[in-house]
Amino acid sequence: MKKFVRSKGFAAVCLILGCISVTLIILNVAMWKKYLLPYYPAVTANNISGLNYFAYFTILTNLLCAVWLLLYGVGKLFCRKLAERVTIPAVQGALTVYICVVGFIYWGVLVWFTDRYPSELWLFNFIDIYEHFIIPCVFVVMWLCGLNNSKMAKKCLPYFLIYPFSYYTFSIIRGAFIDWYAYPFFNAVQVWKIVGADKPYNAAAAYTLVVAAFAALFGIIVGLSFLARYWHNKRVEREE
Repeated sequence: MKKFVRSKGFAAVCLILGCISVTLIILNVAMWKKYLLPYYPAVTANNISGLNYFAYFTILTNLLCAVWLLLYGVGKLFCRKLAERVTIPAVQGALTVYICVVGFIYWGVLVWFTDRYPSELWLFNFIDIYEHFIIPCVFVVMWLCGLNNSKMAKKCLPYFLIYPFSYYTFSIIRGAFIDWYAYPFFNAVQVWKIVGADKPYNAAAAYTLVVAAFAALFGIIVGLSFLARYWHNKRVEREE
């Protein structure tokens, strides 16, 4: 497995996966009005119309992963220096952590609040599985097998938080202005409806829960970051 993951054959697979990722995102943007809107008129028009589609951590992170896969595939096949740069542990490790969070949040939380699309909309079910399961698994396999044998310094870990913190801040501020949030745990009112049941809305308690969700999410990211660094450095030491 390790030998194959480090081979040019797998780099070609990465190139194909990157192309599929970009294609599926384009198809989702192009097809939602014709196919999803008739089934889910209110929800769909609000959730994935216009810029809202690109306000999801899943979509942004999958775009980053698609770019990485394309760069790595091209680099491994045609330009060694490019491959070495994109496989710098801090870069590849950060993307691996982010896409793992996408998978964990979807399968651990969001899947319980969403239904599968009907059989005639099978492509959108495939897109969900591809973005929330296949791509995270690919990045985890690459990280476990190792594409770069330089160690990751501990000082790199705080930089892992820049992207998720920026995304969270952007989502909260944007949501407050347009009254729409990509995820239910960003919306204090919606969180209160889930947790507070029939109790009168308590803004302080609701926002406390939002902050708690934020802290839990960051805790997951920090934990995965340390775990990713530990595994990578131990693997490098074993192969030295």
